[in-house]
Amino acid sequence: MSSNWLKLLQKQKQQQEKYTKSKDVVSSHHHTKGLAIAGSRKSQKKKTSKSVVPMRTPLTKIAKDQAEAKVQAAHKAQTLRKAQAQRDVAKLLKDKVLVGHAIHHDLEALYLTHPKHSIRDTAKHTPFKTKYSKGKTPGLKKLAQEILGLDIQSGEHSSVEDARATMLIYKSDRKNFEEKVRATYHHK
Repeated sequence: MSSNWLKLLQKQKQQQEKYTKSKDVVSSHHHTKGLAIAGSRKSQKKKTSKSVVPMRTPLTKIAKDQAEAKVQAAHKAQTLRKAQAQRDVAKLLKDKVLVGHAIHHDLEALYLTHPKHSIRDTAKHTPFKTKYSKGKTPGLKKLAQEILGLDIQSGEHSSVEDARATMLIYKSDRKNFEEKVRATYHHK
């Protein structure tokens, strides 16, 4: 390492120590349940799903109230994006059959509902449970291997790959899915 690089690292360390002892320090910590912002006088908690970079006021020249306002604005923007995504997905699904694997998780994540007669859940499909997992809920990876001969979820997880595999799994036994729906919802 060059001497200039070492000097820079030492200077950064000294500045961090100086500013972490200051009353004007604002730090943030992101957790799955929200974002905690702690200052010298008060602490606040904001619900968000995005992390925020800690803002040390002496370094950034951002006042504590400005930092809190920025966090509130970011939270509002995130909430608006999520609400728009919910509207978009709800519009897309309207009057459609929804195919998924353990689809209730996806619907819960988006705070959406869908008519039960329009859901085809490969995780709950009795013939798959019986044949591939001894009556228990089969995993998508196992169904893809057994039914399609595909190896999915190896390495980086892809929601697109999962959705495509789920659709192919559904199509492999579409007739039974649809007969079950007709028997359950249309002939009562």
